[in-house]
Amino acid sequence: MQIVGVDSSSKSPGFFKFHLDENLNITKKEYLGFYCYSIPKRNKNFVVPKFENIISYNEDLDFYNRVFLFKQYIKDFLKDVAYISFEDYAFGAKGNLTELAEICSMIKLLALENGTKLRLISPIQNKQFAGNYKAKKPDMFDFYMKENDKIDLSHLPQIKVRAKGKNIGERDENGIAPLSDIIDAYYLCKLLHYELNAKRDETFLNSISSFEKHVLTHTTPINKIPLYKREFVYIK
Repeated sequence: MQIVGVDSSSKSPGFFKFHLDENLNITKKEYLGFYCYSIPKRNKNFVVPKFENIISYNEDLDFYNRVFLFKQYIKDFLKDVAYISFEDYAFGAKGNLTELAEICSMIKLLALENGTKLRLISPIQNKQFAGNYKAKKPDMFDFYMKENDKIDLSHLPQIKVRAKGKNIGERDENGIAPLSDIIDAYYLCKLLHYELNAKRDETFLNSISSFEKHVLTHTTPINKIPLYKREFVYIK
């Protein structure tokens, strides 16, 4: 069985996949991402950056051509995927929400048409599951670096350190694409993996950290059913 975590964005959507055996043990991990590059002026020797499992494209590509570029790779990556954990929209999100919404819808529809079951996770839930609900992109990177059996992402562009201003020496809290998108997608996939384990056997909840368990079992006046007991979104 294959499951995927999706951190969607208008320019660098990130995907992380776990291959699972019949006992839900991870047998393989892989990822897909997109890197938006610009061609420096007066640079005749410019070479298009290439990274493993990352699709590079020119930032001058207009929105619709960009979406079609994304789609051809995403469709193949999501083929035969049983479950997807998708980061839902952030409250107070900034940026071009129109483009983000259209790309999110495209990915969701591709998944649902395949018969994939969908789980929506809030950004706060994903951060809390990783280790801290107030976590910024650099914090998520730090959490990832402590993971066992992780995929090496050191070949990707790394988070920049501010060279001037009052925050000089600090890492950019916005992270960097595609690294930060891939890491967020990893935790969405890991959360989904834990949810499937808890659905199969509730005693699994006793083997994970308190903050991971909290995300899976927490209820609110709006969501009275804990995450690991909720139904998935799918087309009947």
